[in-house]
Amino acid sequence: MKKYFMGIKWLDAFHPVIHLKDYSSHSEEDVLIPDSWETEKLKSKICSGAVNPLTREHFSCNKLIEENQTQCYSCMHKFDFYNCVRCHGNDCMAKDSDVISYCNTPHYVYFVYFSRDRIKVGTASEVRKYNRLLEQGAIFSAFIAKTPTGKIARQIEKNIIDSGISGAVTTSFKMKNLIFTESSEEIRERLLKTYQIASKYIDEENR
Repeated sequence: MKKYFMGIKWLDAFHPVIHLKDYSSHSEEDVLIPDSWETEKLKSKICSGAVNPLTREHFSCNKLIEENQTQCYSCMHKFDFYNCVRCHGNDCMAKDSDVISYCNTPHYVYFVYFSRDRIKVGTASEVRKYNRLLEQGAIFSAFIAKTPTGKIARQIEKNIIDSGISGAVTTSFKMKNLIFTESSEEIRERLLKTYQIASKYIDEENR
């Protein structure tokens, strides 16, 4: 029995599950992560589908894609959320009504601690704020702002990035820095100090 590995999802903060798609029937399921399982790299790769950012409804897709892709062109453009990914809170480029409604829900700005020299800033919607941290691989993190819209959250994020805080961390860096030698209290103080410095760069209307 062959199944595509579509990714890992979180039921809650303590229970990750594997999202699988059957190779033949294309039916999908979530299963608790077993102690061991066999994997094989197939020549074909299947589209991950699309997710409505507002309702979180998942739209399955059975199209085969290139190795460097995660979605086919149709699923990538089913919702124009890709415009939000590049947004810094200036002119809104989104056209889809659900994407716009999603942006007009409460959002958070957060810091994630990856090493003594690397703290990342990011944004997340209120409904996904904990899942987003888990997806980032966060072990230590802090929410530093709650905003009424995603646009304001991205404005704050851009201000903080301009202050010198990273907005992205590679997977290889995360894997090389899984072990922390500093104490939880030291990390907490580092996050607090970073916030105190970065907050000086936030535009006055958002401070």
